[in-house]
Amino acid sequence: MELDIEFRPTPLPHDPQHTEPWLHIRIKNQRHRVTLGMSGRSKGFIWFFSFLAAFWM
Repeated sequence: MELDIEFRPTPLPHDPQHTEPWLHIRIKNQRHRVTLGMSGRSKGFIWFFSFLAAFWM
């Protein structure tokens, strides 16, 4: 699993330099030597991963 945080500019009326974090999650597949984003995974995997992320913390 690869996690990457990117800070994207999202200007607000009172703060034109405002940025918000965006989390990119990519899943490594060692057998096929490829990484997939969450959009390339099944709904069941996304549910399971979301469940772990919500209740692990």
